[in-house]
Amino acid sequence: MRIPLTGLAAALAALAAPTLAHAGEGLRGFLDEGFYAHADIGLGLEADQELTGVFGTDYGDPLATDFLQTLQGEAELPDGMQASLGFGWSSQQSGLRIEGLFVHDRREETISGVNLEYRASGLYGVALYDFNRFGRAQTFLGAGIGANNIEYEISGIGEVNDTALSFLGTAGLGFVVNDHLMADVIYRYIATPDVRFEESDVDPISGDRDYARLDAEAEQHAVLIGLRYMVKPPALAAR
Repeated sequence: MRIPLTGLAAALAALAAPTLAHAGEGLRGFLDEGFYAHADIGLGLEADQELTGVFGTDYGDPLATDFLQTLQGEAELPDGMQASLGFGWSSQQSGLRIEGLFVHDRREETISGVNLEYRASGLYGVALYDFNRFGRAQTFLGAGIGANNIEYEISGIGEVNDTALSFLGTAGLGFVVNDHLMADVIYRYIATPDVRFEESDVDPISGDRDYARLDAEAEQHAVLIGLRYMVKPPALAAR
């Protein structure tokens, strides 16, 4: 028996309709499950810097190799301010969250009349896991990787900056405020292990060349408070 082509198409469409509808519902559920955004601000604690480098002037001799002096040491910048903004998606079923995070950290110190300003701006991809995600208080842990631009500005001298690979670790506690809002208390650690500043300048009159290279391993610690707006928060799923 032959089945007309139009009949075959109709039969296949009838068979596929429930599957397609289910897939559509699953996709909508996935997209609606847990989009969120958060903003945080807090105290930047220790900002440790391990520094090594060379600097010097060749006094017009382009073949000179012994004019460079070495520098090695550690510096700890004072407490400052850190702020962040994140957008992400969370799974109510697994407790997993994925987000994009922007972090800005700023410190300032005056030493012997010289003002030193430290700024770090990083963009990260972060994965987090929520514990007790149906409770009124929810702890979380997370880790991320990204790029961090670190800049030093010294009054009367100038500024140097570099962008390098950076790693992030975080832990915190979130409190359900209402159906769409959570208040977070956050600890954040950021490590940027391979920052390099390099400057070379030639005096047009004397021909003297000033050269400096500084390698830094930078660490940042911060404690923040924030608000997280959730499209469909885990608290609703518990009801």
